Amino acid sequence: MATAMFGSAVRVTLAGLRHEDPQREGIALHLALLERLYGDELTPSIRAAVAAYDLHAQQSPSA
Repeated sequence: MATAMFGSAVRVTLAGLRHEDPQREGIALHLALLERLYGDELTPSIRAAVAAYDLHAQQSPSA
């Protein structure tokens, strides 16, 4: 039940972020979501690691 509730919170948060800035997508949207959900818990090194991971995932060919 907690997983479903968290999933709902993520979907509502993503909708709000897209409403605020319809042009935001990809890494920027992912980082905005993490910022909104976790706020001060995200250190600069965590933000950089997430951005690097997302960038790598976008550049990798689909299998």
